[in-house]
Amino acid sequence: MPRAISGDVSIAYDDLGKGEPALLLLPGWCANRTVFKNLAPLCGAHRRTLALDWRGHGESGAASEDFGIEELVEDAVSVMEASSAERIVPVALSHAGWVAIELRRRLTDAGSSVPVIFITARDDEATRREAIKAGCAAYLRKPFSGRVLIDAVANATAGSGMRA
Repeated sequence: MPRAISGDVSIAYDDLGKGEPALLLLPGWCANRTVFKNLAPLCGAHRRTLALDWRGHGESGAASEDFGIEELVEDAVSVMEASSAERIVPVALSHAGWVAIELRRRLTDAGSSVPVIFITARDDEATRREAIKAGCAAYLRKPFSGRVLIDAVANATAGSGMRA
């Protein structure tokens, strides 16, 4: 299993498939990459798919102190760098959506075009509007089929200079 270094923490991740932009699967709070055990291989059959364990979760190293969104964004960036993925589409589950939005902001500030796919169980219009306003290209409510995600990535990358 590949690993990235985020500060002083070893971050475990899976790297499946080929083709960019790569999907970067971000598990929700207090979850690890096994939450994507069915989705990651399906996505990996269509494009490169990275799925990480946050610090202190799954097979990643323990955090030496409290952490929040800033450190989780650094975990995601470290996986991007270690994997040499040139372009990514963050696919965030639940609370990781806010990490993905901050990651998008940083990468956009650095000159990259980054669509974000937000996966949630929430069915309220206010949250959906807030996510879209913050830059999410798609807001997918669970449950959904893997094909819906593949189509959402194709739509999100159309016209952005990225190819699905």
